[in-house]
Amino acid sequence: MSDRRVIYTFEKNSVEQVQISLTEFKGQDFVDIRAFYRSESGDFKPTRKGLTISVELLPNLLEGLEMVRRETLEEVEA
Repeated sequence: MSDRRVIYTFEKNSVEQVQISLTEFKGQDFVDIRAFYRSESGDFKPTRKGLTISVELLPNLLEGLEMVRRETLEEVEA
């Protein structure tokens, strides 16, 4: 994937972080959500753990995540 632009990063645990980025491959735009680990040198390196989807599918992903958010909020409030 040629043009990678990190949009958001958050810590998963003490040695991993999740990076959400926009990428382009063969003229198509993608959203990449991937776990990164801290190497011995201190740099973050990508793992195979992740999801890459076309930006056209982003509304579907957001709808599903919103459903999960509502479901977990209901469990917390119960």
